[in-house]
Amino acid sequence: MKKKSAKKKYFRVGIILAGVLVLIMGSLLFIPATGFQQSEKTIIITSQDATKENFLLKLQKDSILTSVYTFEKIGDLLNIWSKLKPGKYKITRSTGVLNLALMFGRKEQLKNKVIINKIRTKEQFADLISKNLECDAPAFLRFISSNDSLKNWSIDTSTLLSIIIPDTYFFSWNATPAEIIDKLSKESNHFW
Repeated sequence: MKKKSAKKKYFRVGIILAGVLVLIMGSLLFIPATGFQQSEKTIIITSQDATKENFLLKLQKDSILTSVYTFEKIGDLLNIWSKLKPGKYKITRSTGVLNLALMFGRKEQLKNKVIINKIRTKEQFADLISKNLECDAPAFLRFISSNDSLKNWSIDTSTLLSIIIPDTYFFSWNATPAEIIDKLSKESNHFW
C-alpha cells in the first residue's frame, strides 16, 4: 500500500513541476518582452545587421527586448538566423518573445512609402530613393545610368525619367535598384 501511495505522491509532484515549467515557459514566450515604453517601435535592419550577432547587438542597443538571451535561444530553436532579411519592422509593446522571433523568421516587413512628385534629374531620383530605402544614392545612380541595366524594361538612360508616374509607391526597405525600376515600369505600363 505504501508503494502505491509513494507512486501517487511522485506523480503529483511531477504534475506540479510540469505545470510550473509550463507556466514559466509560457510567461517567457507569450508575456510581453519588449523593453520600450512607446506603444510601438520601428526597427530598421540593414544588410550589415542581418547576421545573428549584429542583430542581437541591435536589439540590445535599441532596448527592444527585456531579455536578448531568451530571444537568442528561441531564435536558435526556430532557426530564424538563416531567414533574417534586412528590412523595416514594426514591434508593438505587447509582443512576446515567441511572436517576435516568428515575425523576423517570416520576414514580416513594413513597406516603405516613397512619394515621387517632381523628378527632373537622375541625381534627384537617386537621392530620393536613398533617403527612403537602404539602397545608397551612388549605387542607384550607377544602375540607372547604365543602358545595360535598363534594357530589360525597354528603356535607356535618356527615357528613364519618362516612365516615372508621380504617385506614392511602397517598397521593401531592402529593394534592389532592379526591383524599384521594375515596379515603376509596371506602374507606367498600367497607367498608359
